Amino acid sequence: MDGFEAAAEAGIHRIAVPTPFAVGRVNVYVIEDAPLTLVDAGPNSGTSFDELQRGIDRLGHSLDEIELIVLTHQHIDHLGLIPLVVARSGAEVAAIDAAVPFVGNFRGEAQADDDFARDLMLRHGIAEDVVTALQSVSQAFRAWGASVEVTRPLRDGDTLELSDRTLHVHHRPGHSPTDTVFHDRERRILLAADHLLAHIS
Repeated sequence: MDGFEAAAEAGIHRIAVPTPFAVGRVNVYVIEDAPLTLVDAGPNSGTSFDELQRGIDRLGHSLDEIELIVLTHQHIDHLGLIPLVVARSGAEVAAIDAAVPFVGNFRGEAQADDDFARDLMLRHGIAEDVVTALQSVSQAFRAWGASVEVTRPLRDGDTLELSDRTLHVHHRPGHSPTDTVFHDRERRILLAADHLLAHIS
């Protein structure tokens, strides 16, 4: 039995949502518990939204039944669809407190990151035309992200109490400054999102 099968037996179901990026699909998860919980949502695209809805439907639920969305980190392929899901369901959004300023002002914070990267690249001798091209790509990608209102800020060491499980919250910066993993100690299951990746550029 692989990890996804073991998780499904524990009521944690993977939906592999397509992205427009070379990395391919992103995993989001439905936790069949009370509240019905979605972990991440995928990028802001119609194709991704359709696949997310189909995946939830296959589990015998609908998007408007989602009551809680848990964000693992600030990247666009994980947060882009959250506002659409919230608009349909009225779900609460939980995320580590360190993510709240970034995801609440996504475009402004993404621009600040780009400005920092531009200054750093120029200072270290990267040609200005290359820097400009890289910034154009980054700006084009922003359409797949979105600002997210976090209604339930979490702190490192908190617990998320669901009806049939407790998820221990651990802020573990690495892949991003806001990487957060959620550990179900009883079932020995870790929802780690992109904190653990087998293959990436």
